[in-house]
Amino acid sequence: MDTSYADLMDAAGDQHIFRSLIARFLCEKLPLRLAQTPRVGLVMPLPMQLEWQSILYNHGLAAPGWPRKFGGRDWALSQMHMWYDECAKARAPRHVLQSLSMIGPIIMQFGSVEQHARHLPGILSGQVMWCQGYSEPGSGSDLISLRTQAVRSGDHYIVNGQKIWTTFAHESDWIFALVRTDSSVAPSRGISFLLIDLRSPGLVVKPIISIDGLHHLNEVFFTDVVVPAENLIGAENEGWRYAKALLNHERLSICDPTELKARAAMLKRFCALPEGRLHLDASLADLQRKLAVLDIGLIALDASYQRVRSDMEAGRDPGQAAAALKFMDTELSQSLHEIDVEITGLMACGDQTAAFRPSDDFESIGPAALSLAFAGYAFSRAYSIAGGTSEVQKNIIWRGLAS
Repeated sequence: MDTSYADLMDAAGDQHIFRSLIARFLCEKLPLRLAQTPRVGLVMPLPMQLEWQSILYNHGLAAPGWPRKFGGRDWALSQMHMWYDECAKARAPRHVLQSLSMIGPIIMQFGSVEQHARHLPGILSGQVMWCQGYSEPGSGSDLISLRTQAVRSGDHYIVNGQKIWTTFAHESDWIFALVRTDSSVAPSRGISFLLIDLRSPGLVVKPIISIDGLHHLNEVFFTDVVVPAENLIGAENEGWRYAKALLNHERLSICDPTELKARAAMLKRFCALPEGRLHLDASLADLQRKLAVLDIGLIALDASYQRVRSDMEAGRDPGQAAAALKFMDTELSQSLHEIDVEITGLMACGDQTAAFRPSDDFESIGPAALSLAFAGYAFSRAYSIAGGTSEVQKNIIWRGLAS
């Protein structure tokens, strides 16, 4: 493992030097074909994400925000923000959210020493892929109404039920799932947090092809699935507490404005090129106005992100500020993808989902940079739901203002 770049970044006392080292590392180590791979939102072909994760792992940068004792670099959230910013500018693949930003921190914070040793190394190296088993039919926004049941029987649990909208379940090795272990108490007090091997007998994954024409979502069915009791995170019936902690990690990761800022900058550069002007079906002046409004929103989003990040670094619950951040990120993300489609015009009508599985014989209709404009737009409609619906975020904000 060559940690020379990571060591230099650790020692950088100045943020400008720190940023320049990140930029130099990305210039030298990021393969061009990974930077040029089309993506839908933050999603790109998983093998390419894992290839980049392996490169980072070999340079000691697999999870620089993790504590050193777990294989990280102890970087502060402010340093991670600069890391993500430079990665977005370089078009580096985003890390696998479910593994590194969600279940990893929960295992570190609430898991046992044995769970640390068993699961964290595979998450760091990218050799073990995880997915999130939260939503159920009828239990999405109202998550505490979930019905997937886990009954304790000796040294294991028997799990029955269903999860839905499970991202990457078909390409994952494990699922972290919320299950009901006590139906006699208040709904939020009878939930436990289990780690479940997706190869377990009785577990079936079925695909969902979403409106973007791609397969990244799934249904997961549990029929008498045997799960060792040692796979329980923390204490039985305390899973809701761990789930809420995970949501803070999730929202901070998905609402980091760096990717949106990089995409907006790319669109502005494209509109200024002769190729861009040639393909514009919309008024250039109108698009410039919309991009300017988007820029203003991104400045506000960045300020909100910095506030939430500061609260979390200080150990404070960001409360309604996190909800406002999530709501703002959703609105701006959807606006950006609407502009994407407007720039692409009639060319967005063609099915170009093959760009998500690049091959030598694929030819885009129009500019390659916008080949997945419609898929990105369609995918972005789910942002109003994923990670907590916009309506739920508004309720949280209102409760905070009313208290």
